Parts: sequence; C-alpha cells; structure tokens
Amino acid sequence: MRPSATPQHALAMMQANGYATLPVIDANGELVGVITEPDARLLLTPTSAGAARPDLEPRVSAAMTSQPAALGLHDGLTRALRILAEVPWDALPVTNGRRLIGILTRDEAMAARGENDHLFGRPLAAVLP
Repeated sequence: MRPSATPQHALAMMQANGYATLPVIDANGELVGVITEPDARLLLTPTSAGAARPDLEPRVSAAMTSQPAALGLHDGLTRALRILAEVPWDALPVTNGRRLIGILTRDEAMAARGENDHLFGRPLAAVLP
C-alpha cells in the first residue's frame, strides 16, 4: 500500500487479503506507516456538519500511523506478542532494516506460540515461512 492510495483501495486490499491493518511503503519498499480499517473508513466519513471532507480525494497518508512499531528478522516471537498486546492493530510489519518483507498477524503469532513453544527464544526468521 502506498501513501498516495485511496482509502477505497486500502479497504479493498484489506477485504481481499483478510487483514484489518496494512503496511504503507514508499517507492523503495521501505515502511513509512500502517493504515487500519477504521482509519480508512474515517477518511470516507462525512464531517459532523454532514458535508464532504475538505480533501476531495483523501489519501492513505492522511490517516496512517507514521513510524509504526515493526518487527525485524532478529526479533523473537516473545517481542512480537508483547508489541501486539500494546498496539491497536491486528498485524505488525516485519522489516529487514526499513524494507518491508512481510506482515505477522496476531492470529499467526498466537498459533506459532501454541504450536512452537520451543521457538520463543528464536528470531522471527526461524518462525516465519
């Protein structure tokens, strides 16, 4: 998802992929934010006065969370679960440096926890497919 994408596009991507949170990347594939379903829907909501929002074509960049928490390949499942408990998102971006390489959902982290207790001290690179 690019910062210049429309909220309609973000919502369509979320629905198609089964996520309520998407990473936002720049042209170099580097993580610049995350957009959630409620954030995207807010961009489509009329103001309290009932008029359309002043930005006629809102973009994801207007509602995304910039510089979000992210996981690196060397972070462990314990850290992933701790961060997921602290953020209001259902998924975390996984990066190599600042470059996005994947996304770890809360459900995936919980499933990995239940099935692979022995992986708790291991980096995500050992857990992710």
